[in-house]
Formats: sequence, structure tokens, C-alpha cells
Amino acid sequence: MKFYKCNPTAFLEGTSELTLKQCGLYSRVINLIYSRDGIVPDDDRLVARMLNVEIRTWRNVGGQLRALGKLWVGADGYLKTPRVDETISDAEIASKSVKLQRTSRELRTNLGRELSKKRSKINGNVFSIQSQRDKKEEERDSPLKGESLSSEISSRQRKALPFAELQEILRKGLERKD
Repeated sequence: MKFYKCNPTAFLEGTSELTLKQCGLYSRVINLIYSRDGIVPDDDRLVARMLNVEIRTWRNVGGQLRALGKLWVGADGYLKTPRVDETISDAEIASKSVKLQRTSRELRTNLGRELSKKRSKINGNVFSIQSQRDKKEEERDSPLKGESLSSEISSRQRKALPFAELQEILRKGLERKD
């Protein structure tokens, strides 16, 4: 566990009867237990090494913390302190909840993408049919009936011509059809 919720008021109240040495070692034990997700075996040499203290110091101060009820060995053989199991359990529940939310969000995103692809395909087909209908209507309603200006002038020439001349060419084309 890389982070845990700490209530400084509760810690100060709970450690007010401890000496500075006891409080310092107790704080380190709490951090050790959290950093190892509650898995710290009751092995004096190992714990002393992990806390970077002499084994005599750990045995002496650790014994005092046990006598005060601040530290004990659980049924699983691991060191325990008040609130640690509860906090780790809450963190595991929160972590599972976040994972479920992430999975749910990913599923919704993937489903949304699939639906979007299907809609695009359907809309593409509808637009294609509609554009074909529009082209047919334009051809049917067009006064030139399939003829274009390109037979008379090129696109470069059209760009170069003033608007009035283009109107004249169109008018001539319409008169021819009538």
C-alpha cells in the first residue's frame, strides 16, 4: 500500500502516554505494516532489520508496545496494530471499486464505438441512397438535360470569364433546349 489515510488527532491522542522512543518506533511499525499490506511476520530479527534498529531495541520497545496494547500478533502470525486491518480492507474495497468503474467505463466506451460504427454504416447507406435520389432529381429537373457547359467552354475559361458572359452562355444553352 503506497498511501494510507492518517488521522493526526487520533494518532496524537492514542500515543500521548508513549515515550518519544516508543512513539517513534510505533510510527515506524505502522508504516512498515502498511507498506507490506499487513504482512509483517512476528520475527524479531526480521522486524528489527526492516525497521533499521538493533534487535535489543526492538525486543525492548516492541515488548512495551505489546504490553500497552498498541501492537500484537494476529492469528495469522503477522504483527497487528489498531485500525490497520480495517484501513487495508477499506483500501482493497476502494481499489476493487475503482477497477470495476474503470472496466465498466471501458465496456461502455467500446460499446459506444461499436454502435457508432454501425450508425455510421447505416447513415452512410442512407446518405448514399439519398444522394443518388438527389442526383436523379437534378438530372430530371435540369434545363440542360445532361449537357454541360464543358462542351462549349473549359473550366479555366469559365473562371476567366466575367459573370455576365457566363449568364449569356447559360441563356443560349437554355434557348437551344426549348
